[in-house]
Amino acid sequence: MTAFRSLAVVFLLAIFSASCTARSVDALVGEYALKPEGRAEVKISRDGDQFVASVRQGSGWSHPESLVVCTEADYAQLFGPEWKQIEPFGLRATNGPFGIFRVKKGATAHGRTFETGYFLFALGGGDVYKL
Repeated sequence: MTAFRSLAVVFLLAIFSASCTARSVDALVGEYALKPEGRAEVKISRDGDQFVASVRQGSGWSHPESLVVCTEADYAQLFGPEWKQIEPFGLRATNGPFGIFRVKKGATAHGRTFETGYFLFALGGGDVYKL
């Protein structure tokens, strides 16, 4: 009976953890500008249970690219060993260098201070502004 209880607790914690992650990354859905009050240059949306990113192309948007929820290994690779102090949650492209993250505003990692609370990585990285 004890083994069954332990298994049930582990199962419930796994469900709770997955739902917290999904709720956290849901907060990333929206449009982002490269400067305050700027034009939307990146759009994160949902297509059913899949997250997708589109990038501004002239007056329209690129074909949506699939995104997945980042893992601890993703955060460590991008933000270094101090990644936990910036409290990130994010989405990354399944193909190619693209990621959008919510980070602790004012926190520092790899010598970079995150001023807006949002960080975009695409062949480089920088703060972005959620519209």
